[in-house]
Amino acid sequence: VVGGCSLLSSLGGGGVWSVVAWLAAMSWLLLPEANLDRWRSAGKDETSQKRLTYWTHGIEIANRHPLLGVGYKNWMPYYATHYNPQGQLPHNIFIEAVAELGYLGLAGFVALIAATFVQNARTRRLTGPDARAPDRFTHAMAYGLDGARGGYLTSGVFVTVLFYPYFWVNLGFTLALARYAAVRGDGPPLEGALAASGAAAPAAAQ
Repeated sequence: VVGGCSLLSSLGGGGVWSVVAWLAAMSWLLLPEANLDRWRSAGKDETSQKRLTYWTHGIEIANRHPLLGVGYKNWMPYYATHYNPQGQLPHNIFIEAVAELGYLGLAGFVALIAATFVQNARTRRLTGPDARAPDRFTHAMAYGLDGARGGYLTSGVFVTVLFYPYFWVNLGFTLALARYAAVRGDGPPLEGALAASGAAAPAAAQ
């Protein structure tokens, strides 16, 4: 995904949307009939109804434990005790976050998501064609990381992957790319919310 988004970013605005539209149309035409039926019945089939139930219960859990939630990886035991012993995971990273980590945890997660997008925008500003030190590869990689994160967030609405490494690896690459762009272009060091995590390490070492 990172490579594909990076390549698309080099095509320019019109080229990007043309390729995306073509890929979307081809994907729809080539989907097996069974997959098309799932799309047509989305929201009404049993799987969708179960997800909606889990999401509703997840919000109820968060409202009962608004500050810190029920705790890391405690969805299953809590759900089995208070709702359904045969229940499953919430199938949504945001419901998982707010139920297990509370509204504070959800706010922190959303802030990290926003900060990574902001940081990649700053990286592109430091490495774009009009920058003091243009770098086409780094500029494209910032788009690629945003595209990969967008894919993760889209799929995360339907699956339980909050604590999988995908987002956190992407965050690490974003920080590394931002640091490289800042040093290479003599720009400012890591900014915003992401800077706090980098500044905490030297302080802790002292």
